[in-house]
Amino acid sequence: MEYILGIGNRIHEFYKKEPEVSIFINGILQEEFTISNTEQSIVEYSFTREWKGVRLFSDTLGMKQEIKRTYNVPKSMKLFYLDSEKLKPGTLQIKVDNADSNYTNGFMTKSTTVQMYPIFLIPVSMLNTDTLEKLCNRIEDGAVLFDKADKQMNYSVSSFRNFIEDESPVWEWPVITRYLVNGKAQTSFDFMGGSFTLEFDIYKKHGLFAIKNKDDEAKGYPLLNQNAMAILNTLAGKLK
Repeated sequence: MEYILGIGNRIHEFYKKEPEVSIFINGILQEEFTISNTEQSIVEYSFTREWKGVRLFSDTLGMKQEIKRTYNVPKSMKLFYLDSEKLKPGTLQIKVDNADSNYTNGFMTKSTTVQMYPIFLIPVSMLNTDTLEKLCNRIEDGAVLFDKADKQMNYSVSSFRNFIEDESPVWEWPVITRYLVNGKAQTSFDFMGGSFTLEFDIYKKHGLFAIKNKDDEAKGYPLLNQNAMAILNTLAGKLK
């Protein structure tokens, strides 16, 4: 089976030198690239929300909403096609060499900072709009307890967890928004300066390889939110 490893990237502030990126799977160098993009692009996701379930407030049961979401993401998306033979449970490391600043005697006023988002690993066969929509619907049908006040429904891990009936754990799939950066937790939307390493667990579940934040446990409900759907649907349309 073939997979796509996607790594969004852009320079937020530029000083003198473009950062270099190296990708390692279980300690073996797989790919390298240079971050030169400074632009963002807009991705969109439109859908109909039908409120259903036995525990909803009565005035929302059966209600439908037409919703459209737009998000800004880095314009550059590096896509690496990986055969499953290259994937084994272990660690994905994305190392960014970015020692670019005017640091002198303990002071720094200029540096290059970057954003690394989105990052995902997904089977190529799943990267089409029909399959993604079915996956999203099945996941949300599994979480039937929605809050009347939260009609935005753009889940974070913490808010999505509140809607699960049986308090099962939640983990992100396939787009990861929380990283370990040099061993410390950080969100993917942050701008990062200096050299650093992003680290993820590679695991196998239901016969498929995926990546996750090292602090998450791959059980319970996967979180495929609207941000991820906008990114993946836009990409699927370009790969047709």
